[in-house]
Amino acid sequence: MMKRNTFKRLFVGLVSLLFLAQPLISARVAHAMTKGAVNGVIAGTPHYDAANTCDVAAVAVGGAAAAVAAGKTIEAGKSVYILGDSITVRTAPAYKAAFKEKQIDVNISAVSGRSWESPGNPAQGAVGTPGPAKTAIETDKGLITPATVGGVVIALGTNGYAAGNPIDTIIKKVREINPNVPIWWVNVANVDSHAPGVVDFNTKLDAAAKASNFSVIPWAKTVDPDGDGTQNPKGILEDGTHPWIGTGSNAKPHPDGTKLLADLAVSTATGTTPGADAAKAAVTSSCCSPGPAAAVTGQATPAPAGASDTEKNKAEIWGYLIGEAKFTDFQAAGIMGNMQNESGFNPRRVQSTPTPSGDSDTPGANGYGIVQWTPGTQLIGPAAAAHTTPNQLRFQLDYLMEELRGSEKAAYADLLKSTDVATATVSFETKFERHFGPPQADRITVAQKIFDQFKGTTGTASASLASCGAKTAPAGDGSFNGYFQFDPQWKTHPYPSSNNSPGTIGNNGCGITSMATIINTLTGNRNVTPISLADELVSDGLMSTVSSLVPFTKLPAKYGLKTTQLAKADFQKGLDIVKNSNGNAYMIANVGAGYWTSGGHYFVIRGQTADNQVQVWDVGETTASHPKTDKTYPVDFMLSSQTNAINWFVITK
Repeated sequence: MMKRNTFKRLFVGLVSLLFLAQPLISARVAHAMTKGAVNGVIAGTPHYDAANTCDVAAVAVGGAAAAVAAGKTIEAGKSVYILGDSITVRTAPAYKAAFKEKQIDVNISAVSGRSWESPGNPAQGAVGTPGPAKTAIETDKGLITPATVGGVVIALGTNGYAAGNPIDTIIKKVREINPNVPIWWVNVANVDSHAPGVVDFNTKLDAAAKASNFSVIPWAKTVDPDGDGTQNPKGILEDGTHPWIGTGSNAKPHPDGTKLLADLAVSTATGTTPGADAAKAAVTSSCCSPGPAAAVTGQATPAPAGASDTEKNKAEIWGYLIGEAKFTDFQAAGIMGNMQNESGFNPRRVQSTPTPSGDSDTPGANGYGIVQWTPGTQLIGPAAAAHTTPNQLRFQLDYLMEELRGSEKAAYADLLKSTDVATATVSFETKFERHFGPPQADRITVAQKIFDQFKGTTGTASASLASCGAKTAPAGDGSFNGYFQFDPQWKTHPYPSSNNSPGTIGNNGCGITSMATIINTLTGNRNVTPISLADELVSDGLMSTVSSLVPFTKLPAKYGLKTTQLAKADFQKGLDIVKNSNGNAYMIANVGAGYWTSGGHYFVIRGQTADNQVQVWDVGETTASHPKTDKTYPVDFMLSSQTNAINWFVITK
């Protein structure tokens, strides 16, 4: 996930070494800078008034650009000017609708194929002022300069990347027209996020944003959450570059990519969570965020309770860390000892404000949430991609685990080496929270109390954290344990293809990952993972039988489970078994080339919703926030040529 800024305020005096010996902010603040990072900022920073609330990035930059505070947002009653290319042409209706919800007027200039110097091809699509972006922005000065303008959004880069769209030149030009206008820039996403042009452009954009004090709208992160090149254009992008339009013949089963982009831009530029439509989508599309009330009424997910629900949140967090994240009792206690110090287990907690009066559903530049992510705005994009809101406890726990298994894997590895409550607490504080100064003894004391309170238990499987209990048949103990084949824990683990060619779980292991998900969930045996099953398959001599699907019977049988193979036409029969099993059966789909992959694929079917939609857990996605995982699809789509089903396997207790 995104890197976290660490301090929102630096108290820099003449005796800087004295400050380096002490915590720079209150114990509530998470993710302090390393000593080297602090020295780097102090070295180039003039005296900083502790009463000033501007962002560290703005202070470190200095000069005229720092006058435009990072994190400034567009307010209702203002207007926004958007300068873009064909992606903006396609997204224009969604932009207008999304900004209108916030009572913000929209002015758009976009041309297909446009770059800074190139006029593009208006015949293929255009909105507003034509010509090269360089000419259009000059022509549209009057839309950028009035007192009513709240910001500028730039969405250039796809055509020519950095060479065709000189970032510094464009930012300078906007500020020549209006020195104080806030600027946001949509970064580039396409089918190959590791293409040299994409990587180069987005890297330069991030660096320029820090140096020139504007903000990046992380579209690439929404399309490819892990940034590992496994992004799936059929999920959001229609042709590898342009987002799907969620209306007309392309409306289903594809998500509305243009709305995702527009909601991301609006939430980033206004510092708000997505609107009511996105919240409603959480009810119908994302299984684990809404509670039962939302599922029944179809209304927006209620805001989670704040500090007054400390004990409830503690029990739910413990249950998640023990059940889904599979930490030991003392590791979970160590994490939670830190959470108590950071937020009091309050997902709405805002750094440096009183609670509950200062709690918020909307993250801003300050630390936010259960581990005080700083800036809190980094949660907005991933939450939008997950069709939920940043204030949800479940989302924050999923986001935390994605960090630990991705960008914070060093902290994760260190935590897994801990041997007791004290070492786990210190590990999480020093490696993940990175609180400045020596470890705090009170965190260990709190962690020990939590350990004593919950050890040997599974916490509380409440409705707000239950695995989709409101949408599917009850999952037994409520602990569905969905795996992903691209999880960093095993995606590079050796796993040959069916013809015994060398490979990994990441590129060959959708079938073994689907089986591990179901066996682990049905038996409660947390030692069953894609790695353990892959190794069993090889050691049992079953690798040569993969193409004949023998392992789908043999491996589950070793764990006391029964497998029933069904023909394509018997899909509803299998689905009925699953949905009526009270969580004692799941189904593996075996499909050919089509919507799910370009070759062939296996994934898990969890059940059927009250409105007869099929609930899918796609092990081939990369993170829990990916929009295609844990979504629902029409029954006829599962039997259509797009799914290209071959057969089905029902695995039952």
